Amino acid sequence: MKKFRDSSKGFTLIELVGVIVIAGALTATAGNLLSTDVFDERWVFEDTLSAARYAQKVAMARGCAVQFSIGHTSFELKRDVNCRKDGAALFTENVVDPFVSSSSEFPPGIVVSAATIIFYPQGWACSADGGEYSTISILFVGASSRTLNIECGTGFVYRS
Repeated sequence: MKKFRDSSKGFTLIELVGVIVIAGALTATAGNLLSTDVFDERWVFEDTLSAARYAQKVAMARGCAVQFSIGHTSFELKRDVNCRKDGAALFTENVVDPFVSSSSEFPPGIVVSAATIIFYPQGWACSADGGEYSTISILFVGASSRTLNIECGTGFVYRS
């Protein structure tokens, strides 16, 4: 006659519930870590910072003023079509970013203060409204806040 051993093979109910609770906690934590909101905010800020620097470079290289317009949902770069001619500046020609296009739309959830800056061939910049500014600041607000600054006298673009 065979004897059966008293060995259990399997998991108890308490062990299974414990594993499920731990897996649920890890899933909730990992879900927050995989969120793209912070990445999107950083991308929008860095892309806008690069576009402003690019606008200054294009103005200096082509010898024509470039308008950098940033709104609450996008930015765009336009070049003066009356460059080196008599007449008022007319910003209608798109300046194409070599990596994207002439404009960029922001994802939802990011609030940006609007501004229009003109970069001149000499390198300096000023606000399109003609106001006397030493620095133009553009605020980006989402989960965190960042500020893009443009020094009017030099056209220097930096973050703070």
